[in-house]
Amino acid sequence: FGLPIVEAMWMGLSVITSVGGTAADDYIIEGTGGKSSRLYPVKAESAVCDRFPCVESQLCIFPPCFEKKGCTCKALVNEPSWFEVNRIQLRQQMKKAYEDMKKFKHIETSKGMHNFKSNHFGKGP
Repeated sequence: FGLPIVEAMWMGLSVITSVGGTAADDYIIEGTGGKSSRLYPVKAESAVCDRFPCVESQLCIFPPCFEKKGCTCKALVNEPSWFEVNRIQLRQQMKKAYEDMKKFKHIETSKGMHNFKSNHFGKGP
């Protein structure tokens, strides 16, 4: 239910995540993420699932799974759908996260905090 997103945010890591169709919608809304935020939301919209793991009106993810045949398919009541991210916005957010990371590294180096990452994120809690 989006717990890895919250854990990453709590640890101060940058997070690129979809908005729309996830349990994370409870705490990640479009427009969140300001100048000091390390949260990069990307809009996602419902779309028809027209490729694997969807085959016509079936979902093919159920055991048993075989190397050559794939997994067992089961018919769905409705047409299969999933959420697709806006790829243009995803690229923009990835670029912004990268640029922000470079700025952060520059700031931490200039403050003599070059070991900041290894001290805080090198070992588990």
